[in-house]
Amino acid sequence: MLPFNIAEVCGLVGVAVPPHRNMFEVKCPNCEGDRFNIDVGKQVCHCMRCGCGGGMTDLFSIFTGVPTKEAFGIIVDRLGRGNNSSKTGGRSDEWKKSQVPAPKVALEIPVAPIEKRNETYQRYISSLTLAADHRENLRKRGMSNAEISWLEYRTMPMTGHKLLVEGLLLAGSYLKGVPGFFIDKNNRWTIKYQQRGILIPVRDLQGKIQGLQIRLDNAEHCSGKFRWISSVGKESGCGALTWAHFAGEWKDGDTEIYLTEGPVKADIFYLITRKPIIAIPGVSSIDEAIKMLTEMKAKGLKKVHLALDMDYMDLIPKVTEDGEVIEEVKQVYKDYARLITRITELGLKYTRTKWPRDYKGIDDFLAAKVRGVK
Repeated sequence: MLPFNIAEVCGLVGVAVPPHRNMFEVKCPNCEGDRFNIDVGKQVCHCMRCGCGGGMTDLFSIFTGVPTKEAFGIIVDRLGRGNNSSKTGGRSDEWKKSQVPAPKVALEIPVAPIEKRNETYQRYISSLTLAADHRENLRKRGMSNAEISWLEYRTMPMTGHKLLVEGLLLAGSYLKGVPGFFIDKNNRWTIKYQQRGILIPVRDLQGKIQGLQIRLDNAEHCSGKFRWISSVGKESGCGALTWAHFAGEWKDGDTEIYLTEGPVKADIFYLITRKPIIAIPGVSSIDEAIKMLTEMKAKGLKKVHLALDMDYMDLIPKVTEDGEVIEEVKQVYKDYARLITRITELGLKYTRTKWPRDYKGIDDFLAAKVRGVK
């Protein structure tokens, strides 16, 4: 018996567990489908679309990108369980054996202030370039070369990480508490390699870089296409928060803002419309967006235009015990409703922005209709 349950792991990765439900579905971070099933009773998870899943440590790995072999130690550390047998009651021989190879987890340190993170990330991406295939990928989504350069997207390097980090140290960069950076076994600062992919700056209202996401070229079976650059569980490292991303310019007295999912979608929307927009990692992760909206409201915000992916409206066929087929709303729809509740609690009005269902996201629709992207 493990010293935690799947509901607690859900809490660690930002998945809301519906009350009085033994089974529910959320959006899969691996394939972005809406059939990622979490069974609270059986303590397992499984995506009905791409097939990823497993036990509790697998769930943590899928949502965070942390290798499964490291997940156990990080979970017990974050929950404060450690190796305290009084928390778990009696243990079987199998449990005792599982404790022998348990990884040693470094103490996670607090995330550095935004000014420190921004300065370090700016220097880091300034030392990188964007590969030709990544530039072509972004151009196919409707961006010009000038816009790509302005956004400061970069390619995650495959080698030379320690030399790059040493350059940051020589320039006076602050690395402690900046997600992604950590001290390795040779007592040298480095950055955690996340495979090859496009690095995406996630910015606050003032344009400062809060954190970096990476869109992987080849997502592993259970790792997900998008990951935060993180050094959770590493010496002097720390995990990334689910920061909201802001694209555009916000001035005192502005009254309206758009809200969507994913920083790239938001960047494309702003490039085409020149209207400010907030992006959240997913509908189930809204706390950081609410913080941003609260700050905006103090400066005049009155209305939020919701421009979330249209698939939240899809229904899921379910078979009852009597064999009857019924249709239920997705978990993402319930999260969408929760987002609306939080917005109205702030005293803000909202509208639902819609477009043809042939296009999943508002970025796809605008890129096709305005810039002729096929």
